[in-house]
Amino acid sequence: MKTEEITMQDVRDIFADYLEQNNNVEVVEILKMGYFTIFDGSRMSDRTMLNVKAAPDPEALARQLIWLETSEYFYALDHSGRDPWDCDEAFINEIYYRVMPHLMKLPMEWRDEIVNFFSEPGEAEA
Repeated sequence: MKTEEITMQDVRDIFADYLEQNNNVEVVEILKMGYFTIFDGSRMSDRTMLNVKAAPDPEALARQLIWLETSEYFYALDHSGRDPWDCDEAFINEIYYRVMPHLMKLPMEWRDEIVNFFSEPGEAEA
């Protein structure tokens, strides 16, 4: 799929299985304001830790969902309390393997969001 041809709905379709299975992440479209991702950091205990981020275009939405999915797998698999940039290659590859079905359907340049997740702050590309 060419970058300029991907719509917001295409991104939602690519991540449909992830969004359906995850009770802490939602993508919403507000008629007057556009698309947003919502992440519930309270893990549904009381919904007091909602993080709402605007997604002005398909690339932004895809990058936000890559980041959320990557972080979910990271925190579910890592019980050592280490930072993402302190992970070994085998652990990072395990996360890539889990996110790869979605990454493969996106343009190459959008996939670097997972690299940014595992980069030390200040080293990741903007």
